[in-house]
Amino acid sequence: MFLRSFLFVLVAAGLIRAADPPQLQFNIKWVNPPTKALPRGVSHKTLMSKAMGVEVGYYVYLPPSYEGSSASFPVLYWLHGAGSDENAGLPIAEMFDKAIQAGQMTPAIMVFPNGGKRSEYRDWEPQKVLPETFIIRELIPISTPITGLSRTGAAAGWKACRWAATARSNLP
Repeated sequence: MFLRSFLFVLVAAGLIRAADPPQLQFNIKWVNPPTKALPRGVSHKTLMSKAMGVEVGYYVYLPPSYEGSSASFPVLYWLHGAGSDENAGLPIAEMFDKAIQAGQMTPAIMVFPNGGKRSEYRDWEPQKVLPETFIIRELIPISTPITGLSRTGAAAGWKACRWAATARSNLP
């Protein structure tokens, strides 16, 4: 009887272990420098993520009126789609610049961080893929509007709500 119970426990433990899904694997290139000329006002930068222990790339768009100005500018963080990286924001920066030049948009700063392909902008602790921590705690010194497309639009809203209690705004 003892042997039968012992074998049952071993088999059950094996089945439970076999039912565990494999750990997600990410193949993320965290820094993706430009491969062609950048739109006006855009520069590529990197920031060392202390949380992940890697450099992470991002683009910054500065409106034409920024240089030499002492005015405050709103800042938007644009989150790329699931299969992209920081380069996905370049067409958005170009459209944004044209809209500002045409007087259709208020001048603002835009930041296009690399959130990692297929990361869903959430932290994956076991894999040390931590885009949420990077963006909220390392890239954004203070809370500002966040936006994105498709699934990232939902992620942006969720992040804004989740971190609202600890955030401060620099908007008037």
